[in-house]
Amino acid sequence: MPPPHPLIITSKSEMRNWSRTLRSTTKSTICLVPTMGSLHAGHLRLIAETRIRADVVVVSIYVNPGQFSRGEDLESYPMDFEGDFGKIRGIGGVDVVFHPYNLYEYEKKGVEAAVEEIQIEKEME
Repeated sequence: MPPPHPLIITSKSEMRNWSRTLRSTTKSTICLVPTMGSLHAGHLRLIAETRIRADVVVVSIYVNPGQFSRGEDLESYPMDFEGDFGKIRGIGGVDVVFHPYNLYEYEKKGVEAAVEEIQIEKEME
């Protein structure tokens, strides 16, 4: 019999409310395993190890658009939530999967940043 479904949370406000409620009502240790999805054996081993060390396990599956520059193709990054969720269910022990669409709402706010690259090591010589 497959393990029960972990709770899926998709908004940061819902995640905040869930974690605050848990922390205020129990002394449970909550551990987060942050991922960008495309789960592999290393992720699954980390999740299993986390289960041993924490009362509550949260796995995030979030690809941050801000991590990609204009020259990098966010759309080509492998994303398979159903496949990842199936792997999580298969190993069991995960209480919550945090899968937000876009935590920082880059597209909605039109946020842009300019970064000036400097060579710190030259300044420190």
